[in-house]
Amino acid sequence: MDNVLPVFRCWLHQCFLNYLDWPEIQDFFLITLLCGPEFIIYFAVAIMSQLSSLLRSSLQSQTHLVTTLEKSINNFRMVEHLGFLESLASRYKEPVSGELSSASFVG
Repeated sequence: MDNVLPVFRCWLHQCFLNYLDWPEIQDFFLITLLCGPEFIIYFAVAIMSQLSSLLRSSLQSQTHLVTTLEKSINNFRMVEHLGFLESLASRYKEPVSGELSSASFVG
């Protein structure tokens, strides 16, 4: 799963353009503005959760993981994952916030 971080970094640098539908990109910005930067992480986890079966099958069939993850993220609707995002926030808010505040965003 070492290939996942560079792909996610690419998604963020492009603000999910060409990966998510426009309404989902708007929801991403809205939830980040309203709930805080740690929701960027929870959003990524929700996407990876939705893609988990695709990721498993690509690993089993020896398909290159980066190629699989560079495709559009089909049928992702943030509204369907709000409960999951809230559960991640209630469970991991302190450690994620601590890591984000101590992280160096150079590069």
